[in-house]
Amino acid sequence: MSDNDENDGKYSYTEEEEEYCEGWLNGLKELQSDGRLVTFDTKDFTKYVRFKRKQYNHEDINDNELAEVFHDDFNMFTEEHFKKIHRIDARQLRMVLRTRGVHLPKTGTEAYKALYDQSRKTTSDIWTKEQVQEVIKDPNVQEPKFKSGVIRAFINNNYAYETDDVDDDQQGGGDPDDEDDGDGDHRSNKSSLKYFTHINQVDTNTYNRQVEAFREEEYPMMRGKTYLDHAGTTIYAKSLIDKFSKEMVENLFGNPHSASAPAQLSGYVVDSVREKALRFLGADPVHFDLVFTANATAAIKLVAESFRDLALESSTSGLFWYGYHKDAHTSLVGPREHTNGQHHCFANDQEVEDWLLGYGYPPGRREDDETPGILAFPGQSNMTGRRLPLSWSQKLRRSTRISHQNTYSLLEAAGLATTTQLDFSDPDASPDFTVLSFYKIFGFPDLGALIVRRKSAHILTWRKYFGGGTVSSLTVIHEASYHRKDATIHDGLEDGTLPFHSIIALGCAIDVHLDLYGSMTNISKHTMFLTRRLYEGLSNIRHSNGRPVCEIYHDTTNTHPYTDATTQGATVAFNILRSDGSYVSYSTVEQLANRKDIYVRAGGLCNPGGIASYLKVAPWHFKRAWSAGHRCSESDNTEIINGKPTGVVRASLGAMSILSDVDTFLAFMLETFVEDIGQTVIITAQPRKKLPIVRIQGGIGPFDVKVPGNWPMSELFPINTGLNQNPMEQPLRRYEMCDCGVDSHSTTYRSPVHHHSTGSNDSAIVMSATEVKHWDDIHNRGVHETWPEKRERGYSNESEKAKLKLESWPTEEKGKKPEKTLSKAKSFWGLNKVVKGRTKG
Repeated sequence: MSDNDENDGKYSYTEEEEEYCEGWLNGLKELQSDGRLVTFDTKDFTKYVRFKRKQYNHEDINDNELAEVFHDDFNMFTEEHFKKIHRIDARQLRMVLRTRGVHLPKTGTEAYKALYDQSRKTTSDIWTKEQVQEVIKDPNVQEPKFKSGVIRAFINNNYAYETDDVDDDQQGGGDPDDEDDGDGDHRSNKSSLKYFTHINQVDTNTYNRQVEAFREEEYPMMRGKTYLDHAGTTIYAKSLIDKFSKEMVENLFGNPHSASAPAQLSGYVVDSVREKALRFLGADPVHFDLVFTANATAAIKLVAESFRDLALESSTSGLFWYGYHKDAHTSLVGPREHTNGQHHCFANDQEVEDWLLGYGYPPGRREDDETPGILAFPGQSNMTGRRLPLSWSQKLRRSTRISHQNTYSLLEAAGLATTTQLDFSDPDASPDFTVLSFYKIFGFPDLGALIVRRKSAHILTWRKYFGGGTVSSLTVIHEASYHRKDATIHDGLEDGTLPFHSIIALGCAIDVHLDLYGSMTNISKHTMFLTRRLYEGLSNIRHSNGRPVCEIYHDTTNTHPYTDATTQGATVAFNILRSDGSYVSYSTVEQLANRKDIYVRAGGLCNPGGIASYLKVAPWHFKRAWSAGHRCSESDNTEIINGKPTGVVRASLGAMSILSDVDTFLAFMLETFVEDIGQTVIITAQPRKKLPIVRIQGGIGPFDVKVPGNWPMSELFPINTGLNQNPMEQPLRRYEMCDCGVDSHSTTYRSPVHHHSTGSNDSAIVMSATEVKHWDDIHNRGVHETWPEKRERGYSNESEKAKLKLESWPTEEKGKKPEKTLSKAKSFWGLNKVVKGRTKG
């Protein structure tokens, strides 16, 4: 069998492998027939076992025939020989035999012993229903293509099918007489077999109950917390850590660049996990290879550097062209800096479609351009969760235009792979290069990957840099030459020692993930349901005047958003609006949520194109924001500039998310941000009074007065947000008395203090007429008061006094501090309320 043969099995083998192993076995048989003692190298036996595993899975052999063939192939070996099979090889061979209908016990005996016992038989034991169920629940069997008629018949009679034209609650069992045509993949034309382990139903209610049942044990770190940042990273399961710890304790792993037994074990596990990961991602190792990287960004950089070096060597200009979609993550934008200006940002999907059809050519890319190029796009926007068309790779490859034929596709699938099954089933329709991060799928380990379509791999061989382990020959004295390893694609690209411990953990992660959730299809259906619930809940939250609380960002061309997993992922991006239409700082939302143990992501999300398009932020806005001090990933009082937010709040869901997570967050939104206009603070009898303006680190209010002076105070300070929250402690930064006019019939402050520069995160403490008078009395007297004295004047809220520990009281008078009078006004601060508004001028 050649490398290029189509193979519906899990493994492929070469003619050289077949010739070597069959020759080795015949040689052993000849020696044995002469009565000689049969001894052989364990490495040769390992090669033979792996070859037979591939051969059994590929060839069309029925249940009884395979048992007889296995007997003929292995009956000459002793139990001691079988003991020498590595346990992973033994388990995989046992799995192939079991899925092909040869019954080998999986529990109560070691894999090698089960194989040895079966090698003494010429027939297979009859399967029971329980044993078939055991195979289906095997975490090592990912959507197996059962060859066994016995197993297929059982599945037809006992497991439901999910079809395109019936609802979940209308699903019935398959027809037991609906035999396949011998291709080994028993599926009806419009249905695909769904099998589950813990998750044993396809409906979301059952999924939710099952996750609730094991979440307390598997995810103890989530107890009492609402985690809604799965787009950043999902959460790892306790079983994963336990399984990985067991592997590390029970085995001795060495550096795979060595030749020792521990090193060889590491190398074998790395190869095994590489193939397992490809299978999990839906990629056939015959057509794809996987290169381990630190993360998705490192994988993008590897591809970009290869194109840069290719252009320097082969093109007359020494440049390559780079086209990227506006929804691209910053890491996907970065390669444009290698192009010396030969790049283009596609502003929308239609612009990409038009270019693929030849209706227009972007700057720097002529129709007859023969220089190499890249079309880069995300499978899913990390900002909004919108999923982009995956058909572009195929359209690009099928185009007959010269510039298209020299352009390769780069898919960033880090977000997409989190809650959906990737599909590489058709190599001709798949991207040339796909990057992702495994920690976004499993939570652990911190590892990335570059999936390379083998027919496109020649591009990567142009990369100049090489590290340890990627060269087969190297000279450094008198002559500088080297030969890059080329036995496999990954051999020449994985510089230095691989993070083999992390790769071992990845194998554990895949097993545990399948054990807990069954398949990515289950996760996709459930998270789509939750995302729809979250979107509808946020959309329906209103202020008392009917205005929406949330401004949600999604594809406006989609008339039914958050209903189809092919167009939308498990992410909702939004901003909070006050009842007057002004924005609440996104960092404020994040901080208030943190205090409730609710964790979302806020900011620009490393998606400048998404921010620009959805928030209508022009380039000059970004430049002005930079000049005003705004920096990515920093909370710096510049979240809102010229009335526009510079970022968003993002809530994203994952495999272990449940209904209560969504409902808890919606309840928090209702409690915190809905304004009842009829219950605002009324200021009476004092239209103009000196009110204290407090600058708060991170900010929770909109009063835009940036006070002068430098009075650092790091003590905690209670303040009511005016957003239906209890008084909370905030670090007080500065204080000043400003003469402000207050309109008692609105929530807007009108400040006559025009000489102050403005910021976006200040708060004003608003007082009733009685409170203002009390303030003036305390401030002017400058004497200490005891709690009894305060109670005599009607201030009995002693619960607030312990929260305030400030020791100094700066005044409006330049450079002068009065006596320590703050302690006299401590209870006053607890009684104050903050009215949301915005200064004019």
